[in-house]
Amino acid sequence: MNSPLRISRFLILVLELGIALSILLFYYLRWGTFENFNAAIDHCDFIFCDFNKPFYIMGENILTVKAPTNGFYYSPFAALLFLPYGQQPRQLALIWWGISLFIGLIGLYVVWQSSMHRTNPSFKLLYLFLLFTAFPVLHNFKWGNISILIFLLIFLSIGLYQSGRWVWSSFWLAFAATVNFYPVLFVLPFLFKRDLKFLIAFGLFILLLAIIVPTAVIGFDPTINFYLEVLKNPQSRSPFFVINGDPRGSTSQYFPRLMLRLLGGTIPEFWLIIVQAASLLLLAGNMCMAWLAANSKLAGHLQWSFLFVFTSIPFVVPTSWSHYFVFLPAFQAWAVFAIDRGGRVLAILKYFILFVSIVLSNGLYYLSFEKRELYAFGGFVFWADLLLMIVACLEWIPRFKYSDFLGTLEQWLPAATKLRRRPSS
Repeated sequence: MNSPLRISRFLILVLELGIALSILLFYYLRWGTFENFNAAIDHCDFIFCDFNKPFYIMGENILTVKAPTNGFYYSPFAALLFLPYGQQPRQLALIWWGISLFIGLIGLYVVWQSSMHRTNPSFKLLYLFLLFTAFPVLHNFKWGNISILIFLLIFLSIGLYQSGRWVWSSFWLAFAATVNFYPVLFVLPFLFKRDLKFLIAFGLFILLLAIIVPTAVIGFDPTINFYLEVLKNPQSRSPFFVINGDPRGSTSQYFPRLMLRLLGGTIPEFWLIIVQAASLLLLAGNMCMAWLAANSKLAGHLQWSFLFVFTSIPFVVPTSWSHYFVFLPAFQAWAVFAIDRGGRVLAILKYFILFVSIVLSNGLYYLSFEKRELYAFGGFVFWADLLLMIVACLEWIPRFKYSDFLGTLEQWLPAATKLRRRPSS
């Protein structure tokens, strides 16, 4: 006789397959062909545009040219990862890349559950629905970018760290940061926790993957020159600042570029400074919350710390294309079950804001736009990210006490103990 537990798992599996296949069927009925899907999501007529052009060409030429091709803004280690694809006929490579992305998507679903210690069937089904319908995920498949795989590595690092396997955790985070540079941001919760052994291992793995491995394959000088050429790219400059009329910001979700776009593209220099200052202030506030959460002893503190770092992406990464936000459904689904329901009015407010965040970043909402350009132009993915950040603030600010802040500060600045002392009478 089958046990109730086995029947329950089978039922959940059936529901998971039903949700996934229903969504894929909806997409098929909506677009019919991948070409139609490709045209409906964003510009560029090529299938897997980022892979089809810079990634594939880089994999094809890395052993001979040993320099970044036009449009390739990643490391020489990343170029080597595309080597197996670049040695195949282009059409076959496109198929294998599509399979790789779909496996990565399934990985996001499976790994995140263990990272968040969530086995609740309701959580699993909600996360599956949000993941398969999220616009950033659709955007990643349209462009054939690596964001799905990058965030899979980061999720894997979080899960391994929480299970005590910090060496492997540091390896996979270093792997992600070596492929695409901005994931180095996600070492911050470990820095805030002052986990020295993790930081040392992370640094050693960065050295191994970023310098030693490429040097062994293409040589030391080509490796260094590769990085220097990537740094010459305009997208690698001015990570916090934009200029009036910046043509690179037409669909970016980077906060200063979005504000510049919404204000007409060219604004007085004074207001441009205000926009950039606001971006830095929001980033600083988010980092402060991530620092406090990382050092808290409250339940879920590490997950919330990572949430604050994740939602900081549009304030620090100057490109911040929509596929950079494939993490949103993971944290949105987690927040649904992690939010404190105490305080009825505040709980209702948090859930309402979270619901709006989910809607704005969902592909079904995107489909309601007759002109696709308006969705990216209006920065709806950014607003979804910002609202999730607000939910996190509403959740954590009431939890903190002044004494908790001083306790955290004392760990970093021993002199802060003086703040606790009261003048003698």
